[in-house]
Amino acid sequence: MEKMVKFAHSLFREQLWMYSIAFIVRLVLVLYGVYQDHTMIVKYTDIDYHVFTDAAQYVTQGLSPYRRATYRYTPLLAWILTPNVYISELFGKVLFVWCDVVAAYLIHRILRLQGLDKHSAKKYSAFWLFNPLPMAVSSRGNAESIMAVLVLAVLYNVLKHNLVKAALLYGYSVHMKIYPVALLLQTVLYLQAQRTKKKKDT
Repeated sequence: MEKMVKFAHSLFREQLWMYSIAFIVRLVLVLYGVYQDHTMIVKYTDIDYHVFTDAAQYVTQGLSPYRRATYRYTPLLAWILTPNVYISELFGKVLFVWCDVVAAYLIHRILRLQGLDKHSAKKYSAFWLFNPLPMAVSSRGNAESIMAVLVLAVLYNVLKHNLVKAALLYGYSVHMKIYPVALLLQTVLYLQAQRTKKKKDT
């Protein structure tokens, strides 16, 4: 719990206004989605979000999430979204938009670790924060923002040389979806280059 508090403090310590506004805008889109879903023929919510919620419903009943037709994701996602059943159906969307903001923070931290100045790193993370595409994707209930956080967290921990954390996060990200496997070769080559450089320096 203490680590989560420190992380949250670190997240909003710098550029508080930028992250806050981006999060609020996404929450407004979530609420607008409720209105559109109830008043218009074309729905705002992603159809997969209903699949996630139905799968979470099965999990709360002690059943397999794969009883829901077209559910083709990790069972962990259904477990994560059980508050959709117990608390509110909007829980998952709020989680996804929060992950979207965290992804922007990780982009900022990665760029700073790569030597970019604070102003430029802030500008590039703002490109993500105020990009209409990730805004719409996460607020409609698409879980890709979780994948974005996991992959960026892997890169961040590799750059910080926290290899155990990076390995655990990488395993979880591959469990969620298979495409992070494409990052394996580049990561191994980077670590090998860092080891070679370290040997030359010594």
